[in-house]
This record gives sequence, structure tokens and C-alpha cells, in this order.
Amino acid sequence: MLLDILKLKDDERIKVLLDGKKIYDKTHEKGLSRLEIPMPYASKEVRSKYAIYINDKLIQTSSIKRSPKRLGGVSDYVNTMIGAAHSRWMLAPGPWMPFGMVKISPDNQNIGWQAGYEPSIESIGTFSHIHEWTMAGLGTFPTAGQLKTSVGDQYSTHSGYRSAIDKASEQAPLGYYAVHLLDQDIDAKLTAGTRSSFQKYTYHKSDTGRIMIDLKVNGEYDYKIKDLSLKKVSDYKVIGYSNQLSENVWSTDAKQDYIVYFVMEFDKPIINFGTWHNGRVTDQSDLVADSAQSAGMYVEFDVRKNKEVQLRTGISYVSIANAAENLKTELSDPFGWSFERVVANQHRVWNELLGRLEIKSDDYLEKEKFYTNMYRTLASRNTFSDVNGQWRSSDETIRTMKHPGTLPWAVMHFGIRSGI
Repeated sequence: MLLDILKLKDDERIKVLLDGKKIYDKTHEKGLSRLEIPMPYASKEVRSKYAIYINDKLIQTSSIKRSPKRLGGVSDYVNTMIGAAHSRWMLAPGPWMPFGMVKISPDNQNIGWQAGYEPSIESIGTFSHIHEWTMAGLGTFPTAGQLKTSVGDQYSTHSGYRSAIDKASEQAPLGYYAVHLLDQDIDAKLTAGTRSSFQKYTYHKSDTGRIMIDLKVNGEYDYKIKDLSLKKVSDYKVIGYSNQLSENVWSTDAKQDYIVYFVMEFDKPIINFGTWHNGRVTDQSDLVADSAQSAGMYVEFDVRKNKEVQLRTGISYVSIANAAENLKTELSDPFGWSFERVVANQHRVWNELLGRLEIKSDDYLEKEKFYTNMYRTLASRNTFSDVNGQWRSSDETIRTMKHPGTLPWAVMHFGIRSGI
């Protein structure tokens, strides 16, 4: 039981009875708390009566429905929405793994300082995969109806393919992000591995569901696309890369260049597709170009009977082959097409890591702040090596770590093409 209480005086005694038995009795200092009140285990759904006393005066009595629940852990205290307001590109409400290469999150702002996600904006432009200082890329987004190839403007809710959202539907605990997109009545859910993402889209009204694969996203620092490739290699798979350059990223002579390779798989066949390049749409065509102001691919699916489309994506800074291996190793082989199993894996990994530090408190708010900040600390650094240990150094050499997965922080943070 979670009990929200504002204590106006010090040394106030709080007592809670459940079905006539005392389950909590402590004295607290003044202030706002959300107290965690342990309740007896319930093997099946039951309804119990509770009573709350402050200094032996009855304050509230009512009933509560109790039932078996998933065994929780410290990861359940993480709220990825904390710190997202007026923040930087590297802080967003996304389901991130420790030191994740993929940091898939909702983006709703235009390009510029502190771009990314702002909670006061009631629309979303895209879900992009990379949220690292001076680095961005690979947006995906579900749409339907008229084809639009630009993300749109944050000040115009219905411009481009962006969508207004139901803010009440937005969820951002550790493990997944979920929201309802109002424009086309679509539910979107996101989760991720270290170098991979898993998304689930449900098209409630449309007969045809569309997914936008956008190589030019609105990051905190703008970037040019030097060359690119987008190919539909089967009815269930798309591969590609984007060679990106950001200039003057932290000083007038600093350049940041890197290639984002990706492999994207779908759980149902593509019935139609096309690409766009600098605003020009070409149906039933792949795309290879030596530069682009904007570029992407759209893929469409028959959702008349089964309204749900799932996609999983692997990325790499080394090669398409490594992106495919990252996806196969992290998601496809261990979890198949189970969104829930990927979420459960996030909780398992984070529980082990966050659980190394324990705080003793019965105040949920204190634990939420502590473990969310610890989560931010561990999620804000990036892995730049692939599962096989390969990574691209600042001299353009592809190197291989002897012990993949045990990189020192300096290599993980600095060992990329431009050597940031």
C-alpha cells in the first residue's frame, strides 16, 4: 500500500490497520511522504478493509483490492520522466539499458539547444535511436492515411507526420515507454537492448499501417547526411546506413562524423514501400545517395485482421553485418517477438546493477529520486563497441577488444570515429 501524506508537524505517529490488524506504526517528522506500507501476501484476489490513524485519531477508512503481483525490485522505483523537462538531448524518457548504444526515446522538439523531449509539448515527432552528446539518428514512427515525409514543427501539432498525443496515456517507467497517438488512433510501445530496439504499434482504425524510417531527425546539434543507403532486402527486413557529419559542435573547429548502420525486422510482411529524398517520393524503390537534406523510407502493412505490427532494430557504428549480429544476439535469439520478455530482461539487468546500493527508507519518493538518479548516471554513458568487440577508432581503424563487454569507460566514451 502506498500512502501519500503531508505531515504538518514533527513527531506525528502514523498507524495503519488492515482487516483489523496493525501493519504499520511509526513516528515521522513533518514533510511530504509516500509511505510504503507492507501488506500480507495474497495468493488470490481479495478485498480488505483498512484504517489510517494519525496520533491515534482515525483519518480515513475504506477498502482495497489485493491480488498476486510480479515480484518487484529496485528497478521499479525508476521514473524516466524525472529530469526530462527543460533538459538536454541526453536525458529523455526512454527505456535505456546501462551504457546503451541505442537510446530510443520520443522526440517532440525542433533542432536546437536542449532539443529532444519536452513534457509540455503535447505531440511527438518521431522515436529516434541515438541520444548522445553531439550524436543523433535513425527515427521510426507509426502513421496512417496521407503520406507525409517531414517530421513537422513542434509549434504545429498536426504538421508533418508527427501526432498529437494523449498525455494521460503516457507511461515512462524503467523498461518501456508507451503513449497513445491521437491523430491516427495508434498505440506505441518502445523497449530496447543495449544495441537494439523493440517497438510495438497498434493501429486501431486503419486498414493499412505505415512506419516511417527517417534518417534525418531533429537533434540538439544538426547534422548533414554525406551519403546513405536504404534497401528492402525481403518482405520482412530493411537495411541501411547514414554517414553523418555535425560541424562546429562544441567549438568553431570541431567536427563530429560517424556512420549509423542498421538492420530492421518486422513480424508481418511489407505490402508496400517507397523512399523519399529531399522531399521527392519514389514508390517501390530503394535509395542510394551521396548527400541528402532529408531522406527516408516508408513501409506499409495490412492491419485489417491483426492490428498490431512489431519491429526490432539493431544498430552499429562499424557495419551492417555487425548491426545484424547485435540484433540477433540481443533480441531475436533470446526473446523472439516477445515485447514483455525484453522488458523483463531490462528489469533483471537493472535490478542487479541498481541493487548494489541499498537505501533503508519506507518513503517511496526518497527511493524514486535515489534510484532514478542512479539510473541516469549509468544510462548516460554509451557503448560504442558491438557484441563481437569491434569498434571504430578515431583514425578510422576497426579494432577489436580482447574482452567484449568489459570496456573501460574511457574507451566506451571516446572510442568513436571523431574521437570525442
